[in-house]
Amino acid sequence: MSAWIGLAGTVVGAAIAGVLLYFRDSAQRTFSRQAERRALVIDKYERLYRELTDIDSSIGNLAVDLIGVASLGDKIDLGQYTSKIPLSSALMYAEFYAPQILPNLQPLQPKLAEFYQVIFKLSTSRTASDSERLALAESGMEISHHVKQIVRAANEALAKLARDATHGQ
Repeated sequence: MSAWIGLAGTVVGAAIAGVLLYFRDSAQRTFSRQAERRALVIDKYERLYRELTDIDSSIGNLAVDLIGVASLGDKIDLGQYTSKIPLSSALMYAEFYAPQILPNLQPLQPKLAEFYQVIFKLSTSRTASDSERLALAESGMEISHHVKQIVRAANEALAKLARDATHGQ
């Protein structure tokens, strides 16, 4: 009889240990998945932040180029202005990983369209006076300033999301 009691104790002990190991492993898997998700989201936030900063930098550089083109009366190389701005990629990352900042990015697309209109007007204004061409280039600089403000607000909201994600809030 005592052999059966020892065997039953061993079986019950093994069952309890198995159940406890299952719950521990389940908790570890859940924690690992959460950590992986958090790392993925933080990586995407960082990439989005860089792309938004690249948009700001590109528009700023192109606006300065416009001033040079307008003041020197040079012809605009439209190819230079076509692929410099990673807007679609930034909007995709925002849509997928940070939809909370989309309201901050709403005015970005119209401002970029306005900037390209300035480029087009400047490229077609060969007969315009120097002051008219400079006024167009200055409007490009103003748009650049607005883009900088939009990007700054979006990056601040994104940084808050990243802080919340890294601190587990």
